[in-house]
Amino acid sequence: MANRYPTFETVNFYAGGRLNRASWLRESSVYLNQALVQPDTKFVLLSNGNPLVHRNDRANRLALFSWKDVEATVMRTVRRVAPDATSVFGAEAYALRKKGDAEGKHWLRSTQGILAPALSLAFLGILEDDAQRPHMQTFPDCKERALAVPAGAPCFALSLSYRPPNVAQSEVLPGGELRDALVADDAPYDELNMRTVILTGALERNDAAVIAYARALIDWNERFTFCAACGSRQYSVWGSHKRACASVLAKLADGRPAFVEALYPAEPPATLCPSVQSVQNYSYPRSDPVIIVGILSADKEHILLGRQKTWPKGFYSCIAGFVEPGESLEDAVRREALEETGIRVDHVAYHSSQPWPFPANLIFGAFGLASQASNEIRLDLDAELEDAFFASRQDVLAAVEATEQKDRASSEKRPTRHGHRYFVPPPSAIAHVLLASWARGDALLQGKL
Repeated sequence: MANRYPTFETVNFYAGGRLNRASWLRESSVYLNQALVQPDTKFVLLSNGNPLVHRNDRANRLALFSWKDVEATVMRTVRRVAPDATSVFGAEAYALRKKGDAEGKHWLRSTQGILAPALSLAFLGILEDDAQRPHMQTFPDCKERALAVPAGAPCFALSLSYRPPNVAQSEVLPGGELRDALVADDAPYDELNMRTVILTGALERNDAAVIAYARALIDWNERFTFCAACGSRQYSVWGSHKRACASVLAKLADGRPAFVEALYPAEPPATLCPSVQSVQNYSYPRSDPVIIVGILSADKEHILLGRQKTWPKGFYSCIAGFVEPGESLEDAVRREALEETGIRVDHVAYHSSQPWPFPANLIFGAFGLASQASNEIRLDLDAELEDAFFASRQDVLAAVEATEQKDRASSEKRPTRHGHRYFVPPPSAIAHVLLASWARGDALLQGKL
């Protein structure tokens, strides 16, 4: 049965899933510590952004681990800066106390959901079952506040490959030791290369959504280790959904606890870093917006396919590009179409979107209708494409079906370009979704296509 991808209703690969992100729980160190050690809590383990999956499993089922599996690794890392620690999140775990004259709101911003700087651990939310979704439990965070907690299993992501900036490459870290043990020849797990998933889509969709979130969040925490405002080291708060500046913590903390010394060994600064004085976008996870567009001929009977020189032989796709500052999605579609193909686009219609964790893009899929006087393709403006052409609905449908069915008969029906058969992206990519949606008549643009 053919896959159908209707406009506005399509849930793309890496999207959806049954994870309730429960963002209101991230600031509570009390809840995070309690959730961490629950018997049903699940841990997604990543190594260089690649998840651990069950070995010899054709579906590459995501391996979910318990607190008992990771406790020694996590606590050894925590105790690098807090030798007596018995918990992972919060100021108390690291013997951090506010200086008497320090402002309370800045202290909270610097310590809510705080964790060890060498630990790359993120709270993802609650894995819900459909039967559990209506239910909430009340969790007593503190005397003044009670938290509503969705029913289900708390879920965390743990990176086994993170190496902080001040740690020598020769030093063996607890995460690396655990990773080596789990993927040893006689162990039941493998590290799944996420780049192969792009081509194969060989992941269960719920697993793919969890991995996309975990991979993007962990990558952001590990990539942004210095404050954009003052250059000091950063660390994670809010269960790794916010980065905080160590210079602020050094100024507000009483004494020189090991946590502070590890990040800010100098004397506290005279003034507070701007990062804590107002909301700053560099303190929060980022998603870079990208557009991908199926450019349609003026009669709507052909769609543009293009290829870059570096792509595999015979591979064609829709054109795509990053959204620039001060630009709407529609403006980005028209600009990319003109820059890459010389085609002027009039009408733009949104179809669906896809998170793309390489490392943290959000792709907006759209169709663009070429103007009546603009069907001539030119590739010399930004010279990004090696070839581009308008393909018929029949040819695109054949290419789409060959990618979906993966059998010899379908492969032999693939259309040709310059005497060679070409192929299009797999169903895990939004480019495939756009092509299939148009070819099968499921897309909407000024009425049904």
